Amino acid sequence: NPAYKVYRGSSTENPLNVDHARRREIEMGPELAAQYIHGFAIGNDLAAIPPDVLDRAMRDECPATWDPLALRGLRPLYIGIDIGRSKSLTVIWVLHKQIDGVFKTVAVKVLQRTAFNEQDQWFAQAASLPGIHKVGIDAGYNQQTTETLVRKFGSLIVPLYLNDTEKNSGVERMRKWMETNRLWIPREDEVLNDFRAVKRVVSATGTVKHIAPMSADGHSDRFFACLCACAAAGDSGGKVEYTRGGMRPSAERW
Repeated sequence: NPAYKVYRGSSTENPLNVDHARRREIEMGPELAAQYIHGFAIGNDLAAIPPDVLDRAMRDECPATWDPLALRGLRPLYIGIDIGRSKSLTVIWVLHKQIDGVFKTVAVKVLQRTAFNEQDQWFAQAASLPGIHKVGIDAGYNQQTTETLVRKFGSLIVPLYLNDTEKNSGVERMRKWMETNRLWIPREDEVLNDFRAVKRVVSATGTVKHIAPMSADGHSDRFFACLCACAAAGDSGGKVEYTRGGMRPSAERW
């Protein structure tokens, strides 16, 4: 099976070999290396989005910049927000659903080492655009920010909890939309690198994960912001319930 390899004994390529695992951590980052340590077999060619599909989805007419004036005449708009963790970038990704049903990327805002209060201002600005229909936000990292947005914008906000199952379904949606020419993204090196870095990892037992190594350029944050935007544009969205303990996701999620 090309999806994984089986190692026996103490060969130097065995993922349980400590020196080999350390080299992998340097080469691939801690998350991918951890898959080796825990028995996952990884092929660097197992891209989350196949290269030919990705190439077809990249368009010169899609900007990777932020121009709110250019967005004011567009509707419906769907936003994805991936909130940065330590070295990661915070990315706001905007899709416009065109008359022909294509979801075209019309804006990308990247925030690096930005204070949380300033990030919150950017999120509020994005959610206030006239043509916004839904905003998908990775709520697993900063629930306080998500709660604030939900209180201010209500059902406009779609909190997403990106566990393995939801990542897998989100990647599957993106891939299908790209294959059927329904999703366009900018033809930019930073975007290409982020999308290429996400790998589909399959264990010997068939468990599937989509992960990306940490690098100086982030954690494939543009990819996951786009995934959140696609989730917001999907047929179903997450709901939020309030309890004394704060926000919790309902069972009805994307």
